[in-house]
Amino acid sequence: MVNKLVLLFGIILFITAQNLCAAERLQVGDVVAIELTSKSKPALETLSAEGNSIVSTWEISKEGASYVSVHFRHFLLADEERIVVKNGAGEEQYALTGQGKEGSRGTFWAQHVKGDTMFLELWVPYGADMTSSRFVIYEEAFGFPLGTERELLEDDEPQWGHFRKLACGANDRLHAKCFETSHPEYYENSKAVARLLIQGSWMCTGWLASSDDHLITNKHCITSGDDALNTDYEFDAEAPDCGYSQGQFQTPGVVFAGGEMLKYDTELDYAIVKVNGNPSAQYPYFEFDPTAQISDGQEFSQAIQDTPIYIPQHSLGYDKELGLVSTHPDDIALGDAVCHVLAFDWAACTAFGGYLEVGYYCDTEPGSSGSPVVSSLTHQVISLNHCGCNNCNCHNIGVPINEIYAEICEDSCTCGIWGCCAD
Repeated sequence: MVNKLVLLFGIILFITAQNLCAAERLQVGDVVAIELTSKSKPALETLSAEGNSIVSTWEISKEGASYVSVHFRHFLLADEERIVVKNGAGEEQYALTGQGKEGSRGTFWAQHVKGDTMFLELWVPYGADMTSSRFVIYEEAFGFPLGTERELLEDDEPQWGHFRKLACGANDRLHAKCFETSHPEYYENSKAVARLLIQGSWMCTGWLASSDDHLITNKHCITSGDDALNTDYEFDAEAPDCGYSQGQFQTPGVVFAGGEMLKYDTELDYAIVKVNGNPSAQYPYFEFDPTAQISDGQEFSQAIQDTPIYIPQHSLGYDKELGLVSTHPDDIALGDAVCHVLAFDWAACTAFGGYLEVGYYCDTEPGSSGSPVVSSLTHQVISLNHCGCNNCNCHNIGVPINEIYAEICEDSCTCGIWGCCAD
């Protein structure tokens, strides 16, 4: 018992100042200035099959891009008008009406489409005035080409060298699909996790935390209400089979576009967003582990020490993976080749001191920020993954869920969501 206490309270997690810096979200694409309006000459103009609409089509493309999105400065359509957005293969499409995205007032990043081509089709009733301004696009975003994202990241020292989430030794992460049969509960629970595309060119991971569309991620990922509005929350972004190759934003999922920021904290590095479109009607959510109710940091640390864990995540913007298996000697020494909570230390990623962060060797990488760290015993969340370091001498790091839970329960705006308001 003495040895365990020394392990817990003797600062096991050894992180020097040069090993770690402030957490950052991952860049996954480039944003380019453009001036495209409803008055710009379309690539194609036709009469609809029914003969009652003029259909004007514009093409936006960049060879090899993994996805395409556009930023509307102005968007206002009359009744019976719409813009249909399609990808080049015709496999994805959705329609925009009125002011476009819910809550946007006509200025927003449009939901991205996969591949290197986006088509915009403006449908206007035959005989309508075609000279009025219906939309203005002033930026376009192109995802890094499939297969190049890692090389681009390794060339970016601030993103890779200082922010790297460690996958030391063997990379033990596997496609979520690999666990569908062997660990069905793990697989089903992971459906609560979403891939986030923020402001057209940044990404992180997030997870549903209630039955009413509340999603939790890192504050360094979604930094503002404008970020929350201009994020694509993509669920079911999974490879079709266990042996499928990996690529950034490769497999389409189900996208819910936009949301509202409800609460955040910079030092605890969490953000709570109410996602548009009711994803909770289709997907499960993670609950907080009972240990979240332990207010004392040392007691919380003792309660979760050596707990087996797993981390559903979208590292590097890839299709969903599970960090569950671990071949690290410290994990194997506990009896199973799976991830465990191994260490604690004073906060150093987004705060300095104040609370004990959770350490583990479960493999993560840039883009895994905002993932839930889930107890394999209860299948409930015990930490929020948010940081790592640039060598293999320290752990990956999560914010303890009891600290986040305490803040949520002290706030009258959020305590009712999780039923923890003070009497």
